[in-house]
Amino acid sequence: MASYYLKWGEERLEEANQLAAEEQALAVQKDMLGDEGIDALANKTESFKAMNPFETDDLAIASATMNLTTQQYHQLYMQTKPIESVSYTHLTLPTKRIV
Repeated sequence: MASYYLKWGEERLEEANQLAAEEQALAVQKDMLGDEGIDALANKTESFKAMNPFETDDLAIASATMNLTTQQYHQLYMQTKPIESVSYTHLTLPTKRIV
């Protein structure tokens, strides 16, 4: 039983470290880009997400961060393929893509 709690504690510590690293990375990006840069990045991400509303955010965020144009994003989207999908009777939605 002790090993269960030890493993649980290690997992919680790992999650806390990952969250701290993500917060630190966000702070660095805010310092580098400023408020206007963050807003521009968010707007570009939202425009990419609007092009493919059923796509996961990962591709749109990465494309916006790389400062791709909408045409480049569309080409990248068409060149990648889903690696997981959720099927609802007549509709299949991609959940992740291989880049």
